[in-house]
Amino acid sequence: FSNISNEIITVSLDKSFVLSNLTNKTVLFRYYFNEPLFSCEYINNSTIAIGGNHGKLYILDINTHTHKTFQCSNGPPVSSL
Repeated sequence: FSNISNEIITVSLDKSFVLSNLTNKTVLFRYYFNEPLFSCEYINNSTIAIGGNHGKLYILDINTHTHKTFQCSNGPPVSSL
């Protein structure tokens, strides 16, 4: 959950990150990656850490709609942040 109490972030194996509003059940922002996603966590209200497959970590800026990729290992998915 975010610091904004009515929003939630999710990721899925369909390669998408979704920011949703829980109050009116709408998608506020959706971003697709090139691989399945396993975990996510807020860094701040506009920056999200996302765990991907094969040890990749993505930092997504939802204001600029850009991300940076970090290769943390060549191993398993980043399933916990």
